[in-house]
Formats: sequence, structure tokens, C-alpha cells
Amino acid sequence: MTMTAVRRISWDPVFDPALFVNREPEKKLFFETVRARTKRSYLEFTGVAGQGKSELLKWVYHNAEQEDCLAAYIDFEYPQYHRPEIYPILETIVEQLSSKCDNTAFQEFQTQLPVYQEQLRNFYRATLDNPKTADRRGLQDIENRLIATFNRELQQILAAHKIVLCLDSTEKAYLIALRSFEDQILRRHADNPRFFLITAGQEKLAWKTDEIKQLVKRHELPVLDARGVQEQITRLAQKKGFALQDAEQISGKIAELTLGHPFSNYKLVDFWTNGFDRALDKEVVDNRFGNGIQNLISSIIEDRILENLELGPEYPPAREILWYLAPLRRIEFGTLWYMLSTFLGKWFQNQPFEFFEHLMDKFQKKRIFRPWQLGVGYDLEPVVWNILRYDMRVNARREDYISIERTLADQYDQWVQQSRDATQIKNIIEQLYHSANYLRETDPEHVNLRLQERLEDYVQRYFTKDFAGGEIALREQRQRLSNELTQDRELADLNVDIASLQQAIRNSID
Repeated sequence: MTMTAVRRISWDPVFDPALFVNREPEKKLFFETVRARTKRSYLEFTGVAGQGKSELLKWVYHNAEQEDCLAAYIDFEYPQYHRPEIYPILETIVEQLSSKCDNTAFQEFQTQLPVYQEQLRNFYRATLDNPKTADRRGLQDIENRLIATFNRELQQILAAHKIVLCLDSTEKAYLIALRSFEDQILRRHADNPRFFLITAGQEKLAWKTDEIKQLVKRHELPVLDARGVQEQITRLAQKKGFALQDAEQISGKIAELTLGHPFSNYKLVDFWTNGFDRALDKEVVDNRFGNGIQNLISSIIEDRILENLELGPEYPPAREILWYLAPLRRIEFGTLWYMLSTFLGKWFQNQPFEFFEHLMDKFQKKRIFRPWQLGVGYDLEPVVWNILRYDMRVNARREDYISIERTLADQYDQWVQQSRDATQIKNIIEQLYHSANYLRETDPEHVNLRLQERLEDYVQRYFTKDFAGGEIALREQRQRLSNELTQDRELADLNVDIASLQQAIRNSID
């Protein structure tokens, strides 16, 4: 029997090496996974939008044959998969696997598929004509036979080949279809040692099947280091054909701004070179640095990370909310309420707890707020936080930046007075941090002196036996403060003299 032609709805995923650099650990993990003879596992990669997850899965798709594997790739971002039926997913898998093995693969499936599609169209026509009389039972029988045929013919291929199934953009999957695909396809092959699943998404997948849960190993895809950034922009220059000078200095500056986020690096270079059409050197970067930050806010934060986030008309734009939260290193309900009520009072003053809770829930679901492992609070997604902080320091009016940092320093001073124990130490550290930020702008020659004076005042007032509750508690409190100062890298990055602060603690004790 000759193969029936399949309507082409998928594509051969285009792999861009310029967005895929410095991923040797992930490559090694893939090879170890498909070579494993005993401890089998499925791989799940997570990370913020633009982290390089899609390029990793495309690399797997194009390199699986090195391990005698056949690969298929589904990107749930595309609209053909946004429907309750799973046949578009199966059709793509059939097309891609058939192109890699003999032409008798999935022959029966391809014969049955047009029949099922015609019955499905008839059912939807009947539903439109008279929803009450439309009967899905006949269609369901055909669908069940189609899925059974797919599973049987997939098993026939698995008898001779390993198969790697790559599912991309899983956070955008149509949930009904994903659950059906898990139950009717993945679960049926989970015990086959030749079948491998690799997924990528911004959120962790909540699998329902125990067999799959036990196999999945999650990995947070890291950003690039400065060396990886330099490799990326060098590859971009070679591929796009623009002249690159001062690569080491430029990559260092990019890494400081983007934290090595691959797509942000790409968009910055694209912007600075006018679409890869002009040379890139240190002078260009210096002259267009502030504009580059604005471009990242638009192209990365708004268009990618905040994509499809709907807060409702009762809230200001998400970008504006995050901009005022960016000065915070730690987001708790109290700090979030204070910042938004103070600087966006038109929207947030006198609002009930539920109004803020809804906002926090929305940001958490988009992984913009990352919950602490211990305690009730969040960290702002690092790439978003860093880009917005740079925008505040570089592009905002100087007096606005100073006002925000000074307001925060004053508020943390009040919180120091109102708190005790570990919470008080946290508030002291944050007060010093925000004081350092505004003093660097208003009194740069005396930053360390002013911080030392402030810390000595705190220790003299609050680090006493009476306040701490005894000699042992006092020693523990002092040691905790000293340890927190030593471990605070961001204070050190502001060129704060940590040794002088440690001396301030000792001076107050003496």
C-alpha cells in the first residue's frame, strides 16, 4: 500500500546557533538521558521567556540522530494546536517521524486521518445547525480507532528506534488537549525504554499520571555568563555580517544589564546595530545605552515576559507597577502595599487586601514573582528586576530616583523601630542598602561614613540585653547581623565598605 499524503501543518524547526551558546551541560544531560540503560528519565526545562528553551529543544530535534534517535517537535505556541482534539499533534508527529524512517510508517493512520477529519467537520456543522441533536458517539468511535492506530504504529517504530518527543511552550498548551495527549498517548508509552519526552516551558507542568511524574526530572535553564554572552555576540556578528569591536568590554556591559538573558542580548545587539546593519563598538554602546534599556523594556518585558497578562482596567499597566517595585530586593505584602500606595496612590490607596492579593497571584502565575522557599514573600524575576533597575538609574529623572530611594530608606528606618529579631536585622540591611543608593547620588564622598554612623546608632539602640532578651540572645543577634552583612553581595557591588560596617558593630559593643 502506498503512503497517503499528509497535509503539511508543521515545519522543520529552524535552529538558530546565535541563540544557542554555552549549553554544554544541557547537551551532556540529553546524551546521558538517551544513553541510560537503567535510570530512565524525562527532561523538563523551565525558565523565563527568552531564556533559550526553544533553541535547546530545536537543537535536540536536529541532533537526536547522533544517538540513533528519531525526534519530533511540537510548539504549543502555534494556533493549530489550540483546540480540544489531539489529532493536529499526532499529525505533526507522524509527518516528522515518517520523514526520518521508511515510507510505510504510520500508513494506516494516514489512511484513517482524512476520514476522521471529515467526520469532525460534519459534527461541527451539525452542532452549529442544532446543538441539541448533534451526536458525538459515531465520531468518538472513529477518534478512538485513530488513536489506537497511532499508538500501535508508534510501537512498531519503537521496536527499531529510540524516539524523542519534544514539547515546547507548554505553558501555552490547550489544557484539554494536553491532558488528553498525556492520558491517551504518553501514558501508553511511558514504560517503553526507547521512548523519551523532553519539554520546555515557563511554568512547571502538573502531570496527572504517576508513571510520568516519577520519570520527569526538572531543570531550570540558566542564563549565560559573560563568556557566553561574548560567544553569542561574536556568533551574531559572523552570521549577520556586521563589524564587531571591543567585544570583551561590550559583552561585559551587556551581561551586567541583561544578566546574560540570551534573547535580551540578541535584541540589544539588534537595536544597537540598527537591525545588524552597522558596526558595533564601545562608542555605539555608550551613546545608545539608555535607549537600549528602553528597547528591552518594550521587546522583552512587555512583548515577551508580560505577554497575555491581563490585570483588568482597575489596575495601571503591569510595566508601571513593576517599575515601582524594582527598587525592592525583597517583596512582601507590606513592602508591596507601601510602594504601590505611595507612588501609585490613584490606583492603590484604600484598596482591600484582595486587590493586592489578585495582583500578586497574577504576577506569580507568570513567574514574575518567585516565592521564597522559606517565609511569605517573593523575589522579582531577576532579568525583569535588573532591566527596570537600570532604567530607573539611567533613564529616570535623577530627582525621581533619589526620591524613591530616600523614601524607601526612611520607611525601612520606621520598620526597624517596629520590629525585632531576624525581621529587624532584615530591615536594618535594607535600610542601609537604600541609603547607599541615594547617598551615592547626593553625597558620594561620605557614603561609608554615613552608613557606619547609621549602623552604630541602630546597634546602640537595639542591640542591648534588655531589648534582645538576654546575653545569649544579644550575641546571636549581633552574629546574625554580622553574617548578613558579610553575605550581602549587592551592598558590596555598591562599593559599600563592609569591613567598616563590621567595625561599627564592634565599636558599639565596646
